[in-house]
This record gives sequence, C-alpha cells and structure tokens, in this order.
Amino acid sequence: MNHRNVFVVLGVVCLAVGSGTAWGATIHVRSTAISDSRGGGCDLIQAIENANADAAIHSGCEAGTGPDVIELEPATEYVLEQYHSFDNGQNGLPTISGDLVINGNGSVVRRANGAGPFRIFY
Repeated sequence: MNHRNVFVVLGVVCLAVGSGTAWGATIHVRSTAISDSRGGGCDLIQAIENANADAAIHSGCEAGTGPDVIELEPATEYVLEQYHSFDNGQNGLPTISGDLVINGNGSVVRRANGAGPFRIFY
C-alpha cells in the first residue's frame, strides 16, 4: 500500500471516548489553512490545541473545556503540507491528549501531494 495516497474521510471520528463522558465546548473550525497564526480564523491545528489546553490559546477558536467536540466545515478538504509535531513519530496534527470527538461532516484530512510520510492523528 502506498501511504502517500491514503487519506482519511471523516464522518464522525471518536478519539479516546469513554462511556458516560460529559462533553465540554464545541469548537468550530473556520479556516482550511493549516496553522494560520495570523488570527481571525480557527484552523484544525488551533482547534485541537485549544481542546488539549482547555483554554483559548488561539483567540480565533472557542476555548476548550474538558472533553470537547470539534466541528469541521461540511465537505471541506484539509491538506497537511508537513508534520506538525513529533510524538512517537511525525504527526500531521497535534497529539490528542484527552477525550475528543471530531465531527467531519463529510470532510477529508490528507497529506499534500509530495509531502513526506507522517501519520495524520496520534
């Protein structure tokens, strides 16, 4: 299998979800740019970082508050140009450190053509 051609189609992805979990904030991803540090939008990396921190470290995103839900824009493509973090290997997105649901709404998260190998989620 050629891993460069593998992509993730997100419907509803549940990560580290336990039974009886009371959900916290809903964080809306508003930008398809990845790691757009100029503010104003809320990209997928910033949304995960806010969820991990249980805070609004990126002002364009809602603050995380415990187990969170991230909502992606419907039928949108999120392209990762390079890895973002290194935790037991190269990862395209920040390491998810707590209970989190990502509602994909028919969106795709994938590596850019020509990008080196890295996993999407860890």
